[in-house]
Amino acid sequence: MRRNSGSESAVFNPRGLFAFTLWFTGALLAMLGFAVATPARVIKPNGSVPASPGLVGRGPDSFTLGALFVRAPFSPSLATNPPVVHVIGACVPMPGEKCEEWNTVYDGPLHNDTPGDQIFSSRVIQSSTDGRTVFVTGFSLRSGGKDSAATIAYDAATGSQQWLQRYDGTPDLPECVSIALAVNSGRVYAGGFCFARDSGTGIPLGFYPTVLAYDTQGNLLWSNFFSTPEFSSVRPNDVIVSPDDSMVYVEGIAQVANPVPDGPTYEMLTIAFDSSGNLMWYRPVDEAKSGGMQVRVSPDSGTVYATGETLDAVGHTTGMYVRAYSATGDLRWSNLFQVPTNVIGNPPTGLAVTPDGSRVFLAGDSQNAVGVWNYDTVAYDSSDGAIVWHQRSTDAGQTWPYSPIAISQDGSLVYVTGTTGTGIESTTPTRFGFDTIAYNSATGAVVWESTLDDALNVYLYPFPGLDVNPKNGEVYVSGPDWQAPGAYSGAAIFAIATYSAGYDGKTGQQLWNSLVSAGSTTFVGVAAIADGSRAVVTTYSTTPEQYAGAPNNPPINWLTFAYPATIPLSIVSEKSHGLAGFFDIPLSVSGPPGIECRSGGANGDYTLIFTFPQPVVSCGTASVTGCGAAVSSSSSGPSNQCTVDLTNVSNACTLTVTLASVIDTAGNINDMSVPMGVLLGDVNASRRVDAADVSLVRQQTLQPVNDNPGTSNFREDINASGRIDAGDVSIARQQTLTSLP
Repeated sequence: MRRNSGSESAVFNPRGLFAFTLWFTGALLAMLGFAVATPARVIKPNGSVPASPGLVGRGPDSFTLGALFVRAPFSPSLATNPPVVHVIGACVPMPGEKCEEWNTVYDGPLHNDTPGDQIFSSRVIQSSTDGRTVFVTGFSLRSGGKDSAATIAYDAATGSQQWLQRYDGTPDLPECVSIALAVNSGRVYAGGFCFARDSGTGIPLGFYPTVLAYDTQGNLLWSNFFSTPEFSSVRPNDVIVSPDDSMVYVEGIAQVANPVPDGPTYEMLTIAFDSSGNLMWYRPVDEAKSGGMQVRVSPDSGTVYATGETLDAVGHTTGMYVRAYSATGDLRWSNLFQVPTNVIGNPPTGLAVTPDGSRVFLAGDSQNAVGVWNYDTVAYDSSDGAIVWHQRSTDAGQTWPYSPIAISQDGSLVYVTGTTGTGIESTTPTRFGFDTIAYNSATGAVVWESTLDDALNVYLYPFPGLDVNPKNGEVYVSGPDWQAPGAYSGAAIFAIATYSAGYDGKTGQQLWNSLVSAGSTTFVGVAAIADGSRAVVTTYSTTPEQYAGAPNNPPINWLTFAYPATIPLSIVSEKSHGLAGFFDIPLSVSGPPGIECRSGGANGDYTLIFTFPQPVVSCGTASVTGCGAAVSSSSSGPSNQCTVDLTNVSNACTLTVTLASVIDTAGNINDMSVPMGVLLGDVNASRRVDAADVSLVRQQTLQPVNDNPGTSNFREDINASGRIDAGDVSIARQQTLTSLP
């Protein structure tokens, strides 16, 4: 990657024209240039550090922004007709467009507030495990021109601020920045760094990785700084908590305090704390130049995966690392994906692990021989680090050094997004947008590719956010939209927006989009809420009016807003089993079709229930294809459900039910389809009826019909009588050797 000279102090002065100067130019210089004065001593020892008096709990400084926060709707005619700007909260969505559900702005003590480092960590915004709370982290200027690490909790449904905590550091380290969040069932971890400045030059005297542990009510449980004489400065880039809540890991770039000839000057560094804040271990990578970017943990909490880069003498990325450590810090494997000779690479900015822990995925990008940038996506076997497949995007345009990555909830698809186009570094670039690619996680085959383009002959800027809804598979992409040429060169451009979209994760169909005009915006983070109800976006901006009043130090607002999910939270095939009650077979819009194994009776009747994240005003029009089926009726109710009754459904086939023009209370218009396999007697959902199904029914004969976890047996009640008996065994026998195509 190309490096430029500059001062580390730029990292902590985000008060100029664009915060772009802060987190891209400045952060890369800081991270890999490390122009810091070497401290004369180790400021803080390893180990837990008590909360300092600098921790200040503040009142409700977040508010809903009215006329300053406006939105510009999308339509296919935007290329010739400029968008009509609507004040947020008063929008009327057009087909395919979505309105913000709520919005809030954080305005700190000196009106200069920025969410964390979205360049190398996508984790600046996270939700609680129950989906009720949204947490965002970043930094905020306070009196004396010093930075404080700020973490805010919002109610996910309404956007109302629940709590705010600002960490001011300690007397020795009086400034702090928070860059990433890790959330578990009972705690919120904010990772960043604290520092002191040289009193004469203002240059930081080294960075000290910092972890702040809060409970879900915002009380500080512990804080810890990492320092060692080995390193004069450590710039962290990511933080994560293990699934079992026992460990917190930090990944970053360390500057060697006293490098030896031909020895490393910067090292990739992985740091491990336990859940009480005690330092357990740290592992540097002894390369000539290397740096850590992201860290993830296996589902069983047994393996830590860290990614970073290696650099040549002039600062070009020459390779992308993935290293696997045990939970106790033992190196299990290491694999360097080498960038071809004479080709410039970029730091890896995406790292993910499949839900079953079998694969690890790395995303980054590099130039080819003619100077075109493209995404690199690499799949590793998690057991030994062997490369399973590598894909390089083939778009003829250029990408920019930021490629976040996400995985579908069933682990079958890997998503990568970034910016694509031509002339990305010129002052008059041609139009380009966010290009999202879905790969088959097992083979690397491209499943779908879609580009988000606002049709305004402008361009979408290099730092989009990416996440996947854990309940319905909807893929969210959100990023900055610069609506004028010359922005890269630093021209005073303010017609800037945040552009977001939702895709069907299985097909890539764009479900909705939204263009929010919010002033100067550079980096955007997006998170799918854990309960699947919505996506929440965080960014920052300064308006033209604000800039005109203070061109050298414009206020920077910290914006957070939410979109309701489009795809239903659940779709089920529901049947009454007599006195035993109603039991549901879940269906999926993005995974393999659910299989209905129960009898539809003499007329082949089945009922599908769609449950949406928001109340529904109209269920639109229902239709069905396949299995010779017909819709006998459709209705709404309760408030967030639509019911479709089918009749004349044949056996051993797959049908698809479609709801068109479903309208929720916000006025959003949604279409969705769901497949369902119908195979009578296939109680184990193998797509084939055989002796195994007959055996399962026999084993459950005369047992109470239930759907309790671990003992569920309602599928064995094939005739839905409410009793598992010889009649069900007979049906399974009769259907033996039937299968789905």
